[in-house]
Amino acid sequence: AGGGTFSGIASGTLANGQTVVITTDGKISGITSTGIGITSGEPKNLGPLNEQISGNSVAYDESQQKLFVVYQATDNSDRPYGVVGTITGTGITFGTPQQIRTSAIYTAPSAVYHPPTKNIVFAFHSSSGIYAYTASIKDDTFQVGAEGTYVHQTSGINFIKLIYHKQTENIVMFNANQPSTNPGFWGQVLKVDGDVVTGMGAVRASTSGNTLSSDAGLSATYIESDGRVLGMWRDQTDGYTHYQAIGIIRGDNLQWGTQQLGPGASEYIQLVYDPPSGNILVPLVHNNKIKYKVGIVTAGDDYIQYTTLAEPSSGQPSGGPTFLQATFDPIEKKYLFTYRQGSNPNWYQ
Repeated sequence: AGGGTFSGIASGTLANGQTVVITTDGKISGITSTGIGITSGEPKNLGPLNEQISGNSVAYDESQQKLFVVYQATDNSDRPYGVVGTITGTGITFGTPQQIRTSAIYTAPSAVYHPPTKNIVFAFHSSSGIYAYTASIKDDTFQVGAEGTYVHQTSGINFIKLIYHKQTENIVMFNANQPSTNPGFWGQVLKVDGDVVTGMGAVRASTSGNTLSSDAGLSATYIESDGRVLGMWRDQTDGYTHYQAIGIIRGDNLQWGTQQLGPGASEYIQLVYDPPSGNILVPLVHNNKIKYKVGIVTAGDDYIQYTTLAEPSSGQPSGGPTFLQATFDPIEKKYLFTYRQGSNPNWYQ
């Protein structure tokens, strides 16, 4: 209705003329055109990870206020390693890398924090299936729990992503398989009991068993505001088109909605839920720069709409970034981006 006025309590500081929304608690919050604005610290080498590695995943331990990085060490026979990082301002320091397993892994690992146990849960593909573990962080080191059993027994895996589902206190795992065995984009609930992780049965989101692109073109995130999950993949047999599907957790089971078109055709792309805005940050590599879109979340809608491309105001890599990863630090309320820079085998943040 036009011509009326409204008075309310501001949530935070509002600039004169700033666009606002009324939140569910009746307060007034300011928003930008996208809901998210980004600046970044200076890129730097990850220090002890100054070696050739094939993939990594970063998780933030809220109880210890530390980062946990698990990675595949190409210079060490593709064995999995982990290292603990400490954030100070826009900088980061690392402890000493620790080897997790003596045998090789074949897919970039994934890690996530599990608040009920105050542990990190991580998984990777080795032999003919996906193994899951827990890691307990103390100071600048970590202790690995009992070796996990297969949570998804199949071959041809080229993507794994773990997220924490707050409503059920479980982990949700996403993985993509090539046509050799059970092709398509899959999801399943993982239950954590002490240091044991158990899979509850995988469900395919993609409508057909098509060939999916490399792990750089696949991602997933958790929509914390309503408990849904969002999976995204690139279909190599359909012009590398991005697709997405929204999933609902019912008990120990994951149920997927209808497959829809995704945010674009970039190869290196991520989905990260942004708690302050309730939307989804979509960092991606475009024309040799890190740029981003924002996915606008609407309750009850089975499709995510995306804004146009934008880029951070500072801190762009000097060379074309590849294998982009991203995570949100809820304490500092900042994003951490890790990537490889062109043909350089080192990782930067």
